[in-house]
Amino acid sequence: MKKHKKYNTSLADFFGEAQTVIFVLQVVTVTKIMVTNPQISLWNVLHFS
Repeated sequence: MKKHKKYNTSLADFFGEAQTVIFVLQVVTVTKIMVTNPQISLWNVLHFS
């Protein structure tokens, strides 16, 4: 039972970290687009949210 609970906790931590990494990558991508072309980045932000 303990082992099973520990596995579930680390699995949740793994997915939490994965979501954080994806979020950071999205922010970096939007920032790069912003620097290149502000109009495109504004459209992308509105489109994805």
